[in-house]
Amino acid sequence: PEEVYNDGEISILIDKFKAKRVVLSELSLYEFSGEDRKIDRVSGIMGEEVKVSEPLFSVKLYPNPARGKIMLRVNLPDKRKIGIKIYDVCGRLVHQEGIRRTRAGMNEVLIRPEGLSAGVYFITLETPGYNKIEKLILLK
Repeated sequence: PEEVYNDGEISILIDKFKAKRVVLSELSLYEFSGEDRKIDRVSGIMGEEVKVSEPLFSVKLYPNPARGKIMLRVNLPDKRKIGIKIYDVCGRLVHQEGIRRTRAGMNEVLIRPEGLSAGVYFITLETPGYNKIEKLILLK
């Protein structure tokens, strides 16, 4: 609808899935000028394709707060290597995972930060073209 397009925001509501897990691997947006609009009876409005954004990344850390092991769920647009580091609140590196190879789509990484005391930490995910920092609270 025109009012959605004008405010620059698009919301997608999904009611139910039959599967236990669902992965969104790609979302494409297209832009049309008023003069160039053509209507296709099957798929709707057609026009020139415009790249809107970079590939989708998502990172989820759980449980948080955590006791012992932590799961890092990463959705990646392609195969790549990732590095995972944990820093304390003073910015000191306190734990580092080896470089891991991932596949396109959803990846889960188990992290066991042994020897760390209870407190607040920051986990960084580093991969070519993308870095993400997540706050982690460790409990004893």
